[in-house]
Amino acid sequence: MSTECQIRSLVASTLRVDEAIIRPDATFIGDLGADSLALVSLILAIEDQFQIDIHDEEAAEIRTVEQMTEHVTFALAFEDATDPRRRVRGQSLRV
Repeated sequence: MSTECQIRSLVASTLRVDEAIIRPDATFIGDLGADSLALVSLILAIEDQFQIDIHDEEAAEIRTVEQMTEHVTFALAFEDATDPRRRVRGQSLRV
């Protein structure tokens, strides 16, 4: 399952919305009806699922599903590039 699909699934389950309405440009608060508590829950779920950290300052700037997907994709690529335990013979490993 792609990063985008995983995020859409987490958004749907955490915010209790139909996955069919989750577009890349959908805003968490305006379009998907999230409140601040739901956003915190979503951030925690994404951090847990992808084993990354999303700092408060970064989270405050993430407003759409597409921005979240880009942030997670970048964080995963950065982790792969900087953590030698995640690389074997030039191939990325998920631990």
